Amino acid sequence: MQRTMRRALFVMLLAACCGCSLSPAYKRPDPPFSVPEKYEHASGPEEAAAWPEPWWQGFDDPELTRFVSRALSRNLDAAAAAARVEEYAARFSAERAGLFPALNLSAKGDRTGVGRSVEIPEFTAGLAASYEVDLFRRIRSGTEASRVELLQMEENRQTVLNTVAASTATAYLEIESLERRIAVLRESIRSYEKSLRLVELRYRRGTTMILDVKQAARLLAQARAGLPVLEQQLALAWQKLSVLCGDYPKDIPARQQPEDYFHALAPVPAGLPSELLRKRPDVRAAEAYLASTVSRTAEAHAARFPRITLTGSYGYASEALGDLLRPEGRMWSLAAGLTAPVFDAGRLKANEEAAQARSRQAEAAYWKTVLTAFSEVEEALTVNRMQEQRLLYLRDFEKQARSALSLAQSRYERGLIEYLTVLDAQQAFILARTDVINTQTALYQNRVFLHRALGGSFDLPQEENPGSPPEASAAEAGPNSGS
Repeated sequence: MQRTMRRALFVMLLAACCGCSLSPAYKRPDPPFSVPEKYEHASGPEEAAAWPEPWWQGFDDPELTRFVSRALSRNLDAAAAAARVEEYAARFSAERAGLFPALNLSAKGDRTGVGRSVEIPEFTAGLAASYEVDLFRRIRSGTEASRVELLQMEENRQTVLNTVAASTATAYLEIESLERRIAVLRESIRSYEKSLRLVELRYRRGTTMILDVKQAARLLAQARAGLPVLEQQLALAWQKLSVLCGDYPKDIPARQQPEDYFHALAPVPAGLPSELLRKRPDVRAAEAYLASTVSRTAEAHAARFPRITLTGSYGYASEALGDLLRPEGRMWSLAAGLTAPVFDAGRLKANEEAAQARSRQAEAAYWKTVLTAFSEVEEALTVNRMQEQRLLYLRDFEKQARSALSLAQSRYERGLIEYLTVLDAQQAFILARTDVINTQTALYQNRVFLHRALGGSFDLPQEENPGSPPEASAAEAGPNSGS
């Protein structure tokens, strides 16, 4: 009998070591669309340029760098994403534990009465072990799925960090733009006040009409009414930035920005479209989820096959506690069990079909994420090219508007033109300066968007993608690692 049992155990263990694998290795699917060799609207070099790392330091603004660094360390969305990584790390450890035997310690003492006078005590202590032979790699597939899900959460955390950095930089650039627009408006108010005094003086001398006075007063009132609007937008922008940095919402009065605030940024080395699959964490996260669904499908398929469980126990039993550990009280057992589904009304098959459907959904979601990534890069490159051209024209517009205003003021003071011409020149000059500021801000914010679209940096990441995961060590693999 013992020989038969040992032979059965040997056959089962041999099958576990040599059994076939039901979980094929993940392979990235072919794209359902054509990917060009280069971006359509790329204007800069394909190779990586000497751009500072991290990317926000390339704006050469210490305050922007300080706020982004603060947001990355204190932002609550980033903290939640880090906690999710810890949660999935614990889940992976829990699921990986199924690859190893379970060992439990038990001890019991009781007293049984017989009739009216006889009591029989019994004391037992021992170790019980159980182990499921992963013959069809059900446990191994689930563990691999859990591991890739952990990678997905880490990539999601990187996506959150990229988003937080981009949102913080965008908010701070908006603040600096509002401060520059406030400075222009305040300067315009002073100019309108000077013009009103001049027109009133000419009216008292009888050299102009009351209509000119009213028009000058109207423009001054209009400019003054616009100042609270910009100051309100500035306060809200500061409050938004404070929340991004994990601080209580607060605002700061407009600061004085230097005249040479804007400087042209370096050409954009967009790289190759194929590199984006490795550079963007949200793309890598989508692929990790796809890989996890492949493993979950293999797990559901393996659940339809028999399970082999080995159990064993070793301990002592005695009627006297003092004699519990004596050799004659020793007892042991070793057993092997096989459980195979026979009839479950199609539940296991339905579970496998559902897993296959989830895998197809994940593949569609992955390629949608890839298409969105390509679209965002092309959009940023297009906007960058168009805004650079617009800025050149606006620079010329500002220069011509300044010259026209100076000429109009000079001719009006000599009584050669009507005041309406001066008003038109003043409004055109203010509009030109405002458009220049807005376009410069749009260029800077678009560069932030481009960095986020390219994965946060122009440099390729060093991490492996889910399509070629690193091999687990023998210690990590556990006794069920054989295929």
